[in-house]
Amino acid sequence: MDPATGPTVADVYRRESTDSRVIVVDGYGATINVRNGHLVISDGIGPHRRTRQLPKVERNVRRILVLNARGSLTFDAVQWCKDVGISLVYTDSSGETLMSSDTGNDARLRRVQAFAGQGGPYESVGLDIVKLILGRKLSGQSANLRAMGHEKAAQEIDACAVRVQESETVDLCRSWEGAAASAYWGAWTGTVAMPWKDSDAKKVPAHWTVYVSRANLTSGKARGATDPVNAMLNYCYRLAEAECVLACHSVGLDPAFGMLHLDKDSRDSFALDLLEVVRPEAERFVLGMLGALDIDAREFHRSEFHETREGTCRLVAPLTHELAEQCLTWARLLAPIVREYALILAHASGGNITVPNPTKDKALMREPASGKASRKDSPKNAPQNAPKESPQPVKRERVTHVPCTVRDVIPSDLWEQVAEHLPKPSQGNKADQRLSKHGVLAGAVCTEILRIPGRHLPPTIADRKTVRTHLRRWKADGTWDALFPVLTGHPRVRTLMGEVSEPGA
Repeated sequence: MDPATGPTVADVYRRESTDSRVIVVDGYGATINVRNGHLVISDGIGPHRRTRQLPKVERNVRRILVLNARGSLTFDAVQWCKDVGISLVYTDSSGETLMSSDTGNDARLRRVQAFAGQGGPYESVGLDIVKLILGRKLSGQSANLRAMGHEKAAQEIDACAVRVQESETVDLCRSWEGAAASAYWGAWTGTVAMPWKDSDAKKVPAHWTVYVSRANLTSGKARGATDPVNAMLNYCYRLAEAECVLACHSVGLDPAFGMLHLDKDSRDSFALDLLEVVRPEAERFVLGMLGALDIDAREFHRSEFHETREGTCRLVAPLTHELAEQCLTWARLLAPIVREYALILAHASGGNITVPNPTKDKALMREPASGKASRKDSPKNAPQNAPKESPQPVKRERVTHVPCTVRDVIPSDLWEQVAEHLPKPSQGNKADQRLSKHGVLAGAVCTEILRIPGRHLPPTIADRKTVRTHLRRWKADGTWDALFPVLTGHPRVRTLMGEVSEPGA
């Protein structure tokens, strides 16, 4: 690479992926087909072309990302990828997903998901999931601000996060999320700058040097980036959205039935719900590239960006490849979270719905090797006569019919009877003061009275370890013995005792 002019076309198609599990396809005349039982991928521009070949025994690659390439893809190649468990994603120049290969097939789970939207019979379950989503998002953004040195703005977001958990409707949750967004992006303004190569610093537009706003500076609207920082963020968001769609399919959820985002034509609203969880991670990655965290900045070249006639900023390879190769980082973050939400919906249904566990995919969940992958470890040079261990079938966990929310177990009238008898939180223990005793008591009822195993305790009620810890204390000081007859005598608990059965019963 010429330090003065930046990466050349030859450099783009010679570089190794930062994650050997991700293959990026780009350029003109790209082809993906099957030849002699192998998946053959050819891409590049003009004389700068490369060909990669994968055998059926390949179990390391998990994503093939086609980035606005021009060429052809055969039906045989799509089936080949499906058979070996490789997800194929095709995006346009902005990173918007045009195609992703994977499917879910449990209609019962998707029906409950649809009913969890506003106005549906499972609306309270949808509200609980929205709170979990926004809780993770705001926690991640608060951590980002603290890493940047913006303590005051981080505290504002923490306060909004508390308000979100106290909200009784999704609309209120959205309003407090909006207030947090104002504080978050306001802290970026004027403090996040582009580390341009010295020779390029004077060749870029003035608004490309420092972060100004999330809005498009020409139209004032949210869509379309007019500066490199927002262009990188939007590109990451688009790629992460594709991972959200694949994550939904991996557990049998529908990416279209949203709870936080309203339903719209041709929009994957639930995938956008999940994207809120990934946003802080994508933003942290971009901040690291810009040197806004305790990480050395990556110098950027003017040639890595293109400004359209309308003033929109577009990314150019190899930067697009570098961002795309982070996709499994977001997939690894999403896997346990989307399964948690699927389990919540499965619990609410009252039926024997099974949920796959994508975290059992060791290749997906493995941390990528530090630094760039070595050429000897790349799929092209992998020994084709050394079969790798085939993945074991994904085990499915059978979900017992259990109540899904705290209010399902401990209704308001029962809580008023027992709340004053619970021990007061310790003055010196801030975690104990923030803890919801209502949720802990509901968890104790589930495990001790309804005999539901802790591993089946819904995340919307309480963490099983927390329940076990407090239950041990309450038994030691006599609190549990005093509450037991009141709890078991309440009509709601007695009804649940007749409904809930142990696994395998």
